[in-house]
Amino acid sequence: MDKELVLIENSLLKCDKGSLLGILKVTSQNFVKVNEFLQATEKDCNPNENITPFGICSITQKPCVLNLLQWQHTFNFHLVNNMASLTEKSKIPCALGGMITPEIIPQNFYYIGTGEDSIQKEQEEQTILTKPILNRFFLTDLQGNEIEKGEIGQWIYLVIEGENIKGKTTDIDLSDKDLDFEYNGEYLTDDILKGYTFYGNKDQLLLKIIAPKNDTEI
Repeated sequence: MDKELVLIENSLLKCDKGSLLGILKVTSQNFVKVNEFLQATEKDCNPNENITPFGICSITQKPCVLNLLQWQHTFNFHLVNNMASLTEKSKIPCALGGMITPEIIPQNFYYIGTGEDSIQKEQEEQTILTKPILNRFFLTDLQGNEIEKGEIGQWIYLVIEGENIKGKTTDIDLSDKDLDFEYNGEYLTDDILKGYTFYGNKDQLLLKIIAPKNDTEI
């Protein structure tokens, strides 16, 4: 089965009509990451906001003014919050005549399968897989030592182990009456991480422990 690297934020992009490389910024979602970078989707297509200009345009002989169309070669069978994923072979045309493609991707290990055969294979696998099971979840410090409970202001890892959970999305309940948590800089209301998609059968999430909101003086 053919595989392609998943496209992520801070990837460098090349326009075949531009003089400089551009940078891809992800704003379509803020929870699915690869190698600590947000995964890109088909909605990351806004000029300047998602894709920076490419220097001097060889067509106009003037500074690049992006007029982007839609991403091509996207993957509707690999969705992030109902948006198609992008890969190393995705491309987006500029209405002025340029074609923009990934040049350098800051990750080299997370792939998705491509082609109709892979879609069929995924569907077959989903049919024969047993029900997803969460076997164990526990906390560690940044050195990987298991801890029962962290302290306010401390950074910790939540480690989740399971069977057949890769690619599944669920809400994770971290309820603790003495502590609250932040994930990716966002406060977890009611200590619940909503809509988390597992990268594999063992995931490690970086959390920050904060004081409970209901204990904060106003």
